[in-house]
Amino acid sequence: MRKIVVLGNSMAGVRVIEELFSAGEEITPILVSFDKYYPYYPDMLEGVISSSLPFSKIVYKDKNFYSENNIQLLFDEKISRINFKASRIITKSKNRIEYDILIITMPVSYKFPDIKGVNKRGVFTLKTLSEAVQIQDMLPLSETVIIVSDSLSGIRQAWAFWSRGKDVILLTAKPYLWEGIVDIEYANQLEQELKKKGINIITNNEIVEILGDSNLKAVRLKTGKVIATDIIIFDNIAPELRMFKEAGLNINQGICVDERFNTNIKNVFACSLVCEMEGISFFENNSFDGCLSELYKEQAKTIASAIMNKDMVFQAPFAGTHFKIDDITITTIGRIPTRDSNVEIITDFDKETGVYKRLFVNNDIVVAAILINADEDKLIIKAQIKAGANIREFIKLGVIKRNEEQILLAK
Repeated sequence: MRKIVVLGNSMAGVRVIEELFSAGEEITPILVSFDKYYPYYPDMLEGVISSSLPFSKIVYKDKNFYSENNIQLLFDEKISRINFKASRIITKSKNRIEYDILIITMPVSYKFPDIKGVNKRGVFTLKTLSEAVQIQDMLPLSETVIIVSDSLSGIRQAWAFWSRGKDVILLTAKPYLWEGIVDIEYANQLEQELKKKGINIITNNEIVEILGDSNLKAVRLKTGKVIATDIIIFDNIAPELRMFKEAGLNINQGICVDERFNTNIKNVFACSLVCEMEGISFFENNSFDGCLSELYKEQAKTIASAIMNKDMVFQAPFAGTHFKIDDITITTIGRIPTRDSNVEIITDFDKETGVYKRLFVNNDIVVAAILINADEDKLIIKAQIKAGANIREFIKLGVIKRNEEQILLAK
């Protein structure tokens, strides 16, 4: 009976075990959690902050699932070293864990920016349930929260804190909010809308020092301005993977894997957001923001297939998310290309209604979209993108208010 060890309490590792059980595989699973929590849904951490979700809805499986399936759980383990040649993990508590197959689902920590004072209490990433609970415990005595983010998740986090009555500042080093996701004209309007709702935006600036004793008290910005704050969230930061690199894994921005999530070491897999496939790092790709659970399910199917020596390769799920900030609805459809991608961008913005549509076009095929306050058209746009429709189909359907001549001129 093969011993399968999962490092980290990501739901992806549990999904692999479920897939193997469903296929009738005889395995001995061990899940090593770096904190005291059961695996959880990765898209629901803002629900902990806002208190909008009961804890039972955030945890992926309750404790009965693990006992009924004889899944051994090791909580609060800190990894001391990994010996891939001996297929052995040593923890700081001197626990020796042997494995036949190892699945790495989470980093041991994250790379905070090189800023003086970054180790003070009150500085977080909000990447784990453990951190979300710590933040929730601090909120009753906290007034101001600064979120350093360039992604959609930063807005969701900001709204979660705002819903708890906190003063929220969204900080980005870029010239405007969501640069590369929306254009500057809409970004300016969105900033004004968010400010009206109580979320302040600071652009083209960054934190250079975190002030306080052992606890965070304030930050100093690049411009010299000092802002009092109780909590900082660094949203867009990378996993710390040095331990795995020193042990022999190939590391770039993430742990390098092939299309079956194999690493360069036999019987060692990596998934969730710690891995990188074909030069694309999952933690840097914002396309799956808000739909990580679906991503993890597909990753798990692929890894289980590889363990069973089947030929399945990874097929990314259709990406997309939908969330609401008061009366502003935000929808993403498909995998949003990076700024340096060779795609054309077509934008429709109705200032009177606040409806904003941005389509990403590759060789006349619409591959992704950002929709804001465009609920009437989101289903038809999603269906057309999934069908691989040409941009002319969108014009015919009236969801883009341009003619073909205008599209050609835009190119």
